[in-house]
Amino acid sequence: MILNATEAQGTPFETGDIVVVTQKVVSKAEGRTVELSAVEPSDFAREFALRAGRDARLVELVLRESTGIS
Repeated sequence: MILNATEAQGTPFETGDIVVVTQKVVSKAEGRTVELSAVEPSDFAREFALRAGRDARLVELVLRESTGIS
């Protein structure tokens, strides 16, 4: 998708170019965005978020996408 987009806008990749792709860009391209206000965190996510100083809704989203926790 990125290659096609660069060609379509007239700025194709050239030899030696370096490309950095963030997860946010990939998620948007895949249509995998979530309205944070619609996320209801689990009790585990709330407890973990409290200890880690994070938003429980974000922790919940990470847990949903994870295959395991070590």
